[in-house]
Amino acid sequence: MMTALDMVAFLLPPDDREAVLGDLEEQKQSAWLRLLTVLGFVIRQQAECWLDWRAWLVGGAVILGTLQLLGASVRLSLDFCHLLHSGDLENALLYQVVLMFAWAGTGGFVIGALSQRTGWISPLLFTIPCFSCLAEFREPSLNSLCLLLFVPPGIVGAIFGRRWVRIGLAQSLAVMCATFGVMLVWHGMPAGNWLLSVPALCLAGISLKPNEQIQERHS
Repeated sequence: MMTALDMVAFLLPPDDREAVLGDLEEQKQSAWLRLLTVLGFVIRQQAECWLDWRAWLVGGAVILGTLQLLGASVRLSLDFCHLLHSGDLENALLYQVVLMFAWAGTGGFVIGALSQRTGWISPLLFTIPCFSCLAEFREPSLNSLCLLLFVPPGIVGAIFGRRWVRIGLAQSLAVMCATFGVMLVWHGMPAGNWLLSVPALCLAGISLKPNEQIQERHS
């Protein structure tokens, strides 16, 4: 069974976690003292991370992007319900399905790649608007879970970004062009959704950045 020490230590990067727990095991300290030591190390590490402007950028992007995707999920669900009742398949519904995967996937990838050391903060910030909207959801024709249509592709993208899966420049440009192309042909798209295209633009920059994790393994 996972102890309180294990749960707190899980907030540390794997390398730091093994080093800290190993040192504490050698010192033969009490369980409470070890817990306080690890907790203090987590707090200091996170405080140092948030001195970097990128941590604030990631945090703001998570909240803003989540709010945008919540709205896109509701719109997609409403249009899908309209399809079930009328039987008329419109191009706008297909555009929304494609863009839901593109927006959520690229957004999750970029957030995962940028939050290498503050990754557990991003899921925490992500849950704030989700729980808030779920609590306030009042659309009688829809289940409240329709708000979370973007979550599966977002999680997949974040996992790949967190592991820094290498994306070539050609692939990132293809994703960016495809995303922009679908957004341009969807004439009924809300203007605010253009903000969701920012992660697709960031993919090209990420693809040009060296994979520091791989370099460390070979150094």
